Amino acid sequence: MTTESYFLTTLCIPTFNRRDVVYSLIQDLISEEINLISKIIVVDDGSTDMTFEALQEFNSIQNIKIYRNESNLSYAKNFLKCFHLSDTKFIIMGTDDDIFYKNGIQDIQKQLKSFDPDFISTRFKSLASTRTKKSRKEIDFLQIWNAAKHSPGIIYKRKSIISIEEKLLDLLERENLAAFFFPQIILATILKSSNKLLIFSEIEISRKRSSNQQKTQLLDQNGNHYLSLSNLTKRHNDFIIFYEELLQNSDYRNQHLNIKKLLLQHRSSLYENFKACLKSENIKLANDFRMGEQKKIISYFKPKKYYFLLMEMLKKYLVFSDKK
Repeated sequence: MTTESYFLTTLCIPTFNRRDVVYSLIQDLISEEINLISKIIVVDDGSTDMTFEALQEFNSIQNIKIYRNESNLSYAKNFLKCFHLSDTKFIIMGTDDDIFYKNGIQDIQKQLKSFDPDFISTRFKSLASTRTKKSRKEIDFLQIWNAAKHSPGIIYKRKSIISIEEKLLDLLERENLAAFFFPQIILATILKSSNKLLIFSEIEISRKRSSNQQKTQLLDQNGNHYLSLSNLTKRHNDFIIFYEELLQNSDYRNQHLNIKKLLLQHRSSLYENFKACLKSENIKLANDFRMGEQKKIISYFKPKKYYFLLMEMLKKYLVFSDKK
């Protein structure tokens, strides 16, 4: 059994075929002396670009370890492996194209000691970020997606994740794409359903690089990109399966109402997700889809159908303006 380190945190960097990017990141971490306040591990998921060999020189640096999977495990299983290669109480999950702040990590370590949470969603700045809280607060069920949609900078209590990982592994064995692409959402939902403490933090410990940002490598077992339409439809349905199985599990009976709300929130997200996937897959089709939307909106305001309603609204506006 692994005993816990006297360090409080381990910064985990899963990587795959990004030799130069992750090499540069480790150089930056050493330059910022982050390895003196937190352990650092890099887990190479069977790269074919000599990533592991290029990183070997860092194994001699204090508190840094480089690991390699003999074969590609895929994102979710490599994510879980980080928890077994670490021996600290908390895991900071990063990506290989992030920038990390030493002061931020020191500040978040103080919060970890004070509140002992099972999950922290730190403040994270990017164009698509939904993690912009300016004060610490507990994460509500309907905020799980905003808290965990993007994985970088999320912090987990290691033992809490290991205690529930079998549920995630079971979904992965059944080729559930929700678990495959969003293990952090699955785990956060199970933690919240188990009455664990999940919090937003106002502290920023990392951000995306303004330059040299990498394209996502997330592909499903059939080689489909996670933003493809075929992937979206199956992933959407697989999340429904996950939520419905939670509702059938008596262990979470006290949270059934909140899980039902999550399920409803998820079902209503398909429309916007479909638009995002269509835009990513075929911009011409996305434009045609947008034209159809506009036509439908315009049809609601046909002059003949709404003439009298519009006139009444106009009269009320004019009366109101006169009174002013």
